[in-house]
Amino acid sequence: GVGVAAAFLFPFLVELLKGLLSAPTLQAIREDNNAQWLQNFFTGISFIFSQFVTQSFGFLYSQQEQIYLALYGEVSEAKALLEQLTLVCGSRPSYREMLQDLQSYVKNDLERIDREPTKLLAEGYTQAELRDPLEKVLYATSVGVPGFVYDTVRGLREARGARLGATQRKLPAAHFVLLNVLAILELSVFPVLSAGCSAVDKPGSEWLPGHILFFHSVLFGLMTAVVVLTLNVLLDLWRPVGETYSIQTILKEMVVGLEQELELRIEAGASGALQLKSSQTKHSQANAVPLDTVTSWQ
Repeated sequence: GVGVAAAFLFPFLVELLKGLLSAPTLQAIREDNNAQWLQNFFTGISFIFSQFVTQSFGFLYSQQEQIYLALYGEVSEAKALLEQLTLVCGSRPSYREMLQDLQSYVKNDLERIDREPTKLLAEGYTQAELRDPLEKVLYATSVGVPGFVYDTVRGLREARGARLGATQRKLPAAHFVLLNVLAILELSVFPVLSAGCSAVDKPGSEWLPGHILFFHSVLFGLMTAVVVLTLNVLLDLWRPVGETYSIQTILKEMVVGLEQELELRIEAGASGALQLKSSQTKHSQANAVPLDTVTSWQ
């Protein structure tokens, strides 16, 4: 769409430049034999733009790889913590609350890849109602000497820090503003060059297929489309929740099994707590001493 629009507007821009420039200037643009200033300008801007694009793509792609590695490590630690809570704390009364805290961590922290890492990190320390769920798990399991659960929670915290550090945007917005400026400067050479070349053709026929201006319009549309596509790819890599390189969809597939297992174990923990409570009630009723027996004994 952008390339077609650029190709359609290109002849009007060239005609506007031809009206603003004098005949000697158009001839100098067309010949460009003295110092090749137009060619040197285009070569310099293209070189700088290509260097920026290459370095930016390599940096952003490596950051994307770090995000995937951090997410896989954190999900693996969360599953290990779930298994250890079931094995070590399955008989405790607070077992269901521990599972709910882990579920809250998965939904409100691990899956919130759309939030800024700095805000997500500071949120649990500024609002009392959003206290770190892992802190609750540590508090519930911190009786006696720290065991395997403590080590797993510590590993999960380290994986969380790696994920927040990987998803943090390293490149500022001014970096992409500079890329856009370089792209505009690179594309601006085409209308100037076409204004000088189309002056050779017969007036009124340069717009027709097979003439200079028509050929330049097609090339300008293709060049604009390629430049815009390149910038969109870099912007999509810069945003973890973009469209083409989106991480959120893959993250949901990674944690869907963990969420289902948490739901099942929370429901099982609730039913187990009810059965335990009912059995304790029956046991207390069975061991209760009748009142008439106490009276007769007295």
